[in-house]
Amino acid sequence: RTRVPARMRAHLWRDLDGVATMSRSSAAALVAAALMVASASATALPPLRAPAVPLIVQSPYQSIWSAATNLSDAYTTYWGGGVMCLVGLVRVDGVAYRFMGQGGGASWPTAPHVPAAAQPAPAIV
Repeated sequence: RTRVPARMRAHLWRDLDGVATMSRSSAAALVAAALMVASASATALPPLRAPAVPLIVQSPYQSIWSAATNLSDAYTTYWGGGVMCLVGLVRVDGVAYRFMGQGGGASWPTAPHVPAAAQPAPAIV
């Protein structure tokens, strides 16, 4: 058995007490963070919508985007905001439907769209 001088024992107990206090405060912070995450995940968030969807990307400086909720609601645009008119058509049973863009000189019936939504990734603690 090793004898520790009284002066060193006082420092040792003080250091151990500081470690115990730190671990208690760390545990309290961990519980508080877990409660915040649990309460945040319990609230229903509305689905996210991207401000624009890339349609054609050849390089960072040459790309065409759709900022509309449905592809056929608005003109497609260049990355800088200028109109880049693309029209997408699909032929079903001999009838042409427009699924993307506007214009093109003729008025084709619009194909129905299925809405798309992005959900935030869950937080992992």
